[in-house]
Amino acid sequence: MNLFTNLFRKRTKSQKKLYNFLTIQHNEIDNYKHGISALKDGSIDGFLIKNVLNKDEVKLLVNGYKKIESSKINHINSGLSIFPEAFSLLDQLSGNSKDTLNDFFQKTEQFWNKFPETFGFDFVNRVKDVLTTLADSKYVEIPKGTNQEGSYNPATFKEMSSNGGELKAHCGNFFHDEFGTFYEHLEESSNIKDQLSYFVMLDPSESGGELTLYDLRWDDVEIRLTGDTTLVDKKGKEHDLLNPKKVKRISIAPEAGDMIVFSGGQIWHKVEYIQGPKNRITLGGFLSFTKDNKGLYLWS
Repeated sequence: MNLFTNLFRKRTKSQKKLYNFLTIQHNEIDNYKHGISALKDGSIDGFLIKNVLNKDEVKLLVNGYKKIESSKINHINSGLSIFPEAFSLLDQLSGNSKDTLNDFFQKTEQFWNKFPETFGFDFVNRVKDVLTTLADSKYVEIPKGTNQEGSYNPATFKEMSSNGGELKAHCGNFFHDEFGTFYEHLEESSNIKDQLSYFVMLDPSESGGELTLYDLRWDDVEIRLTGDTTLVDKKGKEHDLLNPKKVKRISIAPEAGDMIVFSGGQIWHKVEYIQGPKNRITLGGFLSFTKDNKGLYLWS
């Protein structure tokens, strides 16, 4: 029995929670070298990793983001903004020429190549270091674009405000049909089922904005009704997400510099409404295993 198994059993024995979500320090990740494999096989559902970024590194990223011109940021609605373009944009571009997609991937690669200089901190390299350790030294790379030219985004900023800021209930597997163009291309090199989710908290809201995980998994529940607050399982039973007595859940509130990695492809989850005058800013994306299972892809 290795140290990871010992730590996991001790933690789960003393903390009988809905999900096996472990809170660890950044300097402890060497003790969890099989963490990504545990997420894949379901023996662990997520990690809250404290202090992945220090205060100065967080400040560099927040200040850099706030310098971006509003016209360059994708304002999804009055309370949610994303930068750079999220993967869903690929489906909007799919009706256009291949040159349009190639241009998207080329610009994306150029942006992230300049990111360490522009922001004064190499965010992707830090994320890769953490994930490589948790994946027992598997390589972590950003997938290439069409014809192996350019690249996907490894992460995107998300800013949410009290003016309607919310990420509705979803899970990664639910997106496969909704954004078919993107996943069709990603599936050429990646195992897309049960993708993992990750993000680093840069600036939490004063209240609200927690990550909520529902006691519902994709293997049992694949339908989200219009209105986005009711899910239907394979037996036809409806689950009202607004009723905590009917659907159990846990909520996690990371602090600035903390990183969350969890089974977002399988677990239905959402980000709660933002409350108060302070916006919530995160930087993150998704993970999937390469076809040969020897590495991980980082994308958003």
